[in-house]
Amino acid sequence: MYKEIERIRKRPLIVYVTSTRQGGNGGQMGSDVIPEFCELINTIPKSEKKVDLLVVSQGGDPIVPWRIIGLLRERFHKIAVIIPYTAQSAATILSFGADEIIMHPFACLGPIDPQITDLTNPQRPRMFSAEDLKCFAEFMSSDMKVSDADFGKNSIELLGRVLDPLSIGAAKKSMKLSENLANKLLSLHMTDKDKINNIVEEYNNKSHHGYTISRSEAKSAGLPVKNPDPRLEKLMWGIWMDIESELKCRVPFHPPGLLLGKTNAQGVPLQSARENTDIAVLESKDLKCTCRVQTMVSFTQVVPMGINTPQINIAVDVVPLGWDRERRGDIQ
Repeated sequence: MYKEIERIRKRPLIVYVTSTRQGGNGGQMGSDVIPEFCELINTIPKSEKKVDLLVVSQGGDPIVPWRIIGLLRERFHKIAVIIPYTAQSAATILSFGADEIIMHPFACLGPIDPQITDLTNPQRPRMFSAEDLKCFAEFMSSDMKVSDADFGKNSIELLGRVLDPLSIGAAKKSMKLSENLANKLLSLHMTDKDKINNIVEEYNNKSHHGYTISRSEAKSAGLPVKNPDPRLEKLMWGIWMDIESELKCRVPFHPPGLLLGKTNAQGVPLQSARENTDIAVLESKDLKCTCRVQTMVSFTQVVPMGINTPQINIAVDVVPLGWDRERRGDIQ
């Protein structure tokens, strides 16, 4: 399929997918992929001046898209991002750096407002964004009719009880970073400043971070979105289906399942098990890079004092294994 897309598009294809697996063992866009991008770009002939990047990801570090687009712009005059399924959050920011965005009918983008984890209570971490704080302020003033004089004092006291002040500052800083990166990436191929600002505002002010932006809505917002022809549409979906299966994206991550019903050679139930899982791939027709983690699960039986019924404690540890590279010239 890779070679067929390259024949249709007349340019090399790079595929970058992070796992969308549910249950805590998915993948995210991280800076560890940058050396792999460098290695893969070096396999592409210098004569190539255009490139396609097929992306599926639910997001990650917003700096990574800026770095990826920077690497590609150093080598190629034209960049197209191909989206067969979902490219949300940081992956949406990545698409902003492309001269054209080719979206499958099932594809979606997403808001770019970054999510901050507040650890005021480590047992119950809280996710929020600067946009959430703005909505809180609007609720207090518009819906609760709190006066400006009372709002400042009361709201600060209330927020201070549930959120670390440094986390609030980090949320604002992260929002400004996302806006700045989105603006810079769009400016690489757009000259209309008002149009750029409108796109950034539109994607940063959605009511919910999980909101999905369809192909039609992305076009209406002013992004350079194009529809694939029927052949390309089928091929880009086929690539996603293959990688989705490879990464077990439809199999919920359930660590205790590694132990349930498992025994050793003597028939004794296992008390620990481990499994390697692929969480991201970066590949072309010549090189495949795979990011893996190892999940280790163990359980112990304890009988607390005063309780006759034994309790089972399950411990789960996920260890990064890094990236593996496989050179091959026969990916279809």
